[in-house]
Amino acid sequence: MLLGYCRTSTAEQNPDHQIDALLRNGVDRGNIHVDVASGAKSSRPKLDLLTPVTVRRRSIRPIVSRPLLQDM
Repeated sequence: MLLGYCRTSTAEQNPDHQIDALLRNGVDRGNIHVDVASGAKSSRPKLDLLTPVTVRRRSIRPIVSRPLLQDM
């Protein structure tokens, strides 16, 4: 199972291009989680929910959109 995660910095931004990239990489739409968070230290509730799942189950592979990786 693939889990996808993406975020935007503001509610005005559109995550569609990130979602499209996740879909192209084989993530089912129902397994894509989106947060709206500004800054690297902002709360990311969807990511917080996904992290324990991916640690407990090795068969799940998380896919994170590129813009998020640049913030980390």
